[in-house]
Parts: sequence; structure tokens; C-alpha cells
Amino acid sequence: MRERHAYAVWTGAVLLTITALFHFTGYFEIPAARSDAGLPSFFDASLRPLWLFASLHWLLTAAICVLVTKAEPVIARSILLSCAAVVILDAMLLYWFIGPFIGEALLAAVALLMVIGAYRSPTGVKAQGV
Repeated sequence: MRERHAYAVWTGAVLLTITALFHFTGYFEIPAARSDAGLPSFFDASLRPLWLFASLHWLLTAAICVLVTKAEPVIARSILLSCAAVVILDAMLLYWFIGPFIGEALLAAVALLMVIGAYRSPTGVKAQGV
């Protein structure tokens, strides 16, 4: 039977994966960099990779969270809290620069699920069955 904390982590990872895949679909809508004067501007050229990096970053974070559910509880807790901190920081920065939208709510929900998973994981002597 799966550990109690793993359900919250798996739910958060699935939600983060869906968010990343949905975000990735927008990559194809970004126009290619134009080269009006022979070379594309730095900002035109950087938008597509930055869009792609965000999606890959969320997919990697989701994978780390799933993999860490099998780690020692003390290690799992610290990694899950670190992943939650990164995801909530993403949400806060998006809110700061873009304003409120559904993507930030999804990221905040993922961070909350990771924190719940981290604090529901067993710790200490009790976790080792002593």
C-alpha cells in the first residue's frame, strides 16, 4: 500500500505535469524571431527558449517529487519542501509580472500539495519501525 504522503505528492506531480504540458502547447504559437536588420533581436530570439524552459522545469520538478516518495523520509521531506518553494516562487513571480490567471492558481495548488505531502511523510524513529 502506498504511503499516505505519496497521494498528495502524486496528485501534485500530475497537476504540475498537466500544467507543464498545457504551457508547452503555447510554444508553437510563439512567432519565430524576425530578422528585420539581419539578426533577430535578443528578446525575440529568447522568448521561445524561455517558454520551453518553464515547461521542462515543471516536468523535471514533477519527476523529482515522484521519485523522492521512495527516499528516506527526512530526505524526502526536505526535497519536497524545496520543490514546493521553487514552484511557489514561480507562481509569485508570474503574479508579479503578469497578474492573476489560472496558471498561478495551479502552481500554488501544486506547491500546497507538495507541502502537505512533505508534512504527512513519516519521520524519525517511528518511521523506521523502532
